[in-house]
Amino acid sequence: MENKKIDTYRESERSTRVLVWDLPTRLFHWLLLICVILSFVTGIIGGNAMEYHLLSGYTILVLLIFRLAWGFVGSRTARFSSFVKGPATVLAHVATLLKKKTEDPYLGHNPLGGWSIVAMLLVMFVQVATGLFANPAITEGAAGLFFGNPGQLWIQVVSIVATAAYSAAGTLIVIAVTKLLAGGLRVDEDSEISGLDNALHGERGFEIT
Repeated sequence: MENKKIDTYRESERSTRVLVWDLPTRLFHWLLLICVILSFVTGIIGGNAMEYHLLSGYTILVLLIFRLAWGFVGSRTARFSSFVKGPATVLAHVATLLKKKTEDPYLGHNPLGGWSIVAMLLVMFVQVATGLFANPAITEGAAGLFFGNPGQLWIQVVSIVATAAYSAAGTLIVIAVTKLLAGGLRVDEDSEISGLDNALHGERGFEIT
């Protein structure tokens, strides 16, 4: 199902406040930003700061693995199926942009933005997980591919695959247990879009006119 436009959920003359990103996704965004800045700064400083550089790198890796799993079991706009579209949809969106036509806003990432997010996550995952730029001068002898240690790349690739398999197995177990105990993972799509407080309890935090 294609992304529904925001104006679809307007109520008469008043628009309803729609939750786009859930709390885990928001936390991921901010924590990733903080860790990337920390990694960049500590990488430039070097020396004793590299201890924090390594810790921030590990934290980024954990965040990326979480985002990968959340892209399958998270809320609607966080799931990859919501914003990763096929070539035809992306090309149609690009054509609309090139023609400078007005397009209704998407609830979440648009088709082109969705693939840019995927590309960014892949680049960061490769950079953090493989240690391509590990410099033995500042990492106490641990060298990466670009510093004459290609064998380290294979070790880390195996580690990535093992971690991904472990995470996938754990996720499937959690999903199975949740379905068994709660009868399902989520409510219907319209309730997710309007927000559970509004759909299930009739409670609203703000009204935007």
